[in-house]
Amino acid sequence: MPDRREQSDERPDPGDGSDAERGAAGRRTRRLRRDVRIDTGEFRAEYPPLPGDREQYLHAPDAEEGSSDGLGIRVGSVIDGYRVKRQIGRGGMGVVFEAEQVSLGRTVALKVLPAGAVRNERSMDRFRREATAVARLSHPRIVSVHGFNVAEGIGYLAMEYVDGLDMAEVIDRLRTARTHGRRFVRISGPDLDQDITTWARGRKLMGTMPGDPRIRSGIVIDLRNPFPMMAAFVADIADALRHAHANGVIHRDIKPSNLLLDREGRVKLSDFGLAKSADAASVTESGDLVGSPAYVSPEQASSRRAGVDERSDVYSLGVTLYEMLTLHQPFLGKNVAVILRNILTGDPPPPSRLAPRIPRELETIVLKAIERDPSKRYQTAEEFGDDLRRFLNFEPIAARPLGRTARAWRAVRRHRVAISLGGMGAIVVTLVGVLASGLGGDDGRRDIVRQILAAGGHDGGASTDVAELLTQLSTAESALDIRHAVENVSVEAQRLLVDGEYERLAELLAVMDTQQGLLDWRTAESNLLAANVRGVKIGLCRDLHRLLRARDGDARTRRSRLATLERLLGDEDWQVCKNAAVALGDVAALSSLGALQDALARREDTRGKVALIRALQEQGHRDAVPLLASELRSPDPWVRLAALDALDALDPPDLEDLVVPLSRDPEEWLLYRYDDVLDRRRGESP
Repeated sequence: MPDRREQSDERPDPGDGSDAERGAAGRRTRRLRRDVRIDTGEFRAEYPPLPGDREQYLHAPDAEEGSSDGLGIRVGSVIDGYRVKRQIGRGGMGVVFEAEQVSLGRTVALKVLPAGAVRNERSMDRFRREATAVARLSHPRIVSVHGFNVAEGIGYLAMEYVDGLDMAEVIDRLRTARTHGRRFVRISGPDLDQDITTWARGRKLMGTMPGDPRIRSGIVIDLRNPFPMMAAFVADIADALRHAHANGVIHRDIKPSNLLLDREGRVKLSDFGLAKSADAASVTESGDLVGSPAYVSPEQASSRRAGVDERSDVYSLGVTLYEMLTLHQPFLGKNVAVILRNILTGDPPPPSRLAPRIPRELETIVLKAIERDPSKRYQTAEEFGDDLRRFLNFEPIAARPLGRTARAWRAVRRHRVAISLGGMGAIVVTLVGVLASGLGGDDGRRDIVRQILAAGGHDGGASTDVAELLTQLSTAESALDIRHAVENVSVEAQRLLVDGEYERLAELLAVMDTQQGLLDWRTAESNLLAANVRGVKIGLCRDLHRLLRARDGDARTRRSRLATLERLLGDEDWQVCKNAAVALGDVAALSSLGALQDALARREDTRGKVALIRALQEQGHRDAVPLLASELRSPDPWVRLAALDALDALDPPDLEDLVVPLSRDPEEWLLYRYDDVLDRRRGESP
């Protein structure tokens, strides 16, 4: 399946050349952005023939016969005793080449600073800091530095050469394999593209588990149980961080692409370009964002430079482990600002929702490592690594699952969009806190609510009425009292819907959902509350749908309405989920794409999943294709059918490859639908 970045970066060439010329130019551009080496022979074979004056499309900066990005470096040139062989990567600090140290005949990785940066004092300080930071470290899991110099106007850093994949590439391989329905993926060894069936020994595949002595000959990941191997990799990196921290070096840029896996299965930590010495001032000025947005800690996201310590590295390594286990980043967004906001205010989906097979102990370890509050994380990389090794050795782990109070706070935060920052938000927090702790009687709870309302500026009126209703709901004990409380709250919710007070209704529903998950009610009483408000929630979905289609209200109001629908996607009642999904699919707001995909990844019931798949089909965004393709392996045939229909409608260029998992579907009627899709597509092909 083509890389999503490759699809999204595709742009038509502005020139008047042929389709072949435009294709070659577009593919060249996409590969450069992804730092993929361009093979001239491959391009000539795929785009024959190109006019002589168009051969420029084949000559990329990293092609063997060209120089690189105006650095004045060509393959075969010698820089201060290092002969350049080929470009192997690109980063924010420069271009990385494979080179040979002529005097020793040793292969090295040569990171070359752009020419302009050599004259920039700040860039040189950062480059020099990487060299000095790593030079003081000596650890088998840290890429070592051989030398640093500025020669002939070129600044370079000579490092240990690691031949293999980085973890970002490993994750990409695993995603692709899952999309195509493959179970095993080879990620290390002499030949990364070798057919892994030759590795089979009876029912055991070599190198699939930590501790297997055959790992040095190659690691094969079993997608049904990749968790021990991933935990072992991160435990080794935690050891590397322990050594760095002990020597006063904080990495500050832990992410999958900086974890390198060599051919013998050893993982190493690289790229200390953002490293900060504990005993030296940072080159980065106050207020700068340091690190890669998706992996930075909340301290880094808020630019609190003074608060960035070794626990920030623990957090980033935890986020990296989260992605290695689930193949999803925990915090997503359409731009950097949204990602940082989600890191600062959001909670990631529990890993088990994205990877149901993940062991509970490992999930607990990950969630502790990525706690927003640094004081609640592992305080050192050593603690993190030790807990991972306890898990690998089948020993009790030190981390503990969230208690009732912590779960209550997270339940409140999940509804943060619908709950205002005023009186209603305070009511929820207080009631949840009291419920979770078991403190206070009826009078005490009412007094707390009154005090909060007064402090929040809500003196009397409807807000006080709602507070009284919610207090009744939380304090009711007998079945009769609960029924009365449910009826009173339901009547108020219906009134708010009829009167068009949608924001206050959304607040009330969010509070009710939060309380219902915390109160120790019997099933019949919970069902009573759900049944009484189902009609209100569905009515709210339909009203918001109508208003959004009519473009009623300003941008803030529209965003609030979309947020309410996005929250209702997670409702336990499939009918509520369906109505919210239909509304969002029809409105086709790009900002809701992530919410729909997230809801689909979490949903388990058939009808809810089908509704969400159809909403993604209606939205028509191809970014949903990878997730829809993964649903082709759902155990439910109706979900598989809905996913096939959606992919057929979105018509990605590699549709035939994506739907291969259905080629042997056990349902004969689904096979007919599969054949129909392929026959129609092939009939349309030239």
